[in-house]
Amino acid sequence: MKILFTTYYYQGDSRKLCHLVKDGDEEAIRIMAERMCQLVPSDSILVPIPSRYGYATSTLRLADEIARLTGTPVADILKGSNRESNYLAKKQGHPLHVEDMGFHKTGDIDLTPCFVDNVCDTGVTMKAAFDVFGRGLGLVYSKASRVSRNLFPKDGMIPCFCTD
Repeated sequence: MKILFTTYYYQGDSRKLCHLVKDGDEEAIRIMAERMCQLVPSDSILVPIPSRYGYATSTLRLADEIARLTGTPVADILKGSNRESNYLAKKQGHPLHVEDMGFHKTGDIDLTPCFVDNVCDTGVTMKAAFDVFGRGLGLVYSKASRVSRNLFPKDGMIPCFCTD
């Protein structure tokens, strides 16, 4: 599975922008979408990653804005468990695992799923989404340095592409 990203989490304004997007800041969503839209493959459909509530929140807004800029369709068909925040779980020393996400799909698509999120840290969320569809790629704004290569043994590693 490939994860496409525009920058690293601790570079420039990336961290601040990611937090603003999670808070629903419309200007931050617009800026992030503008920076991400150049990475969207032409044969894909945007599938926003569910939040800890089990449905897409800020990622749906982000996907909608990317769609507005690129004309790429959005399919809000990935749902999950209502669970604790992976961010907080990591801070407390017990990060979530793929099975904790409870991801399942509510529809089918023919195009390549492009899983939209604002940041990829451990890779668990992307792996969970990929497992549900059995295919696809990740589209994130920023990548932290801790992505686990053990999550993707078939590929051996996660190829990432940076536009900066």
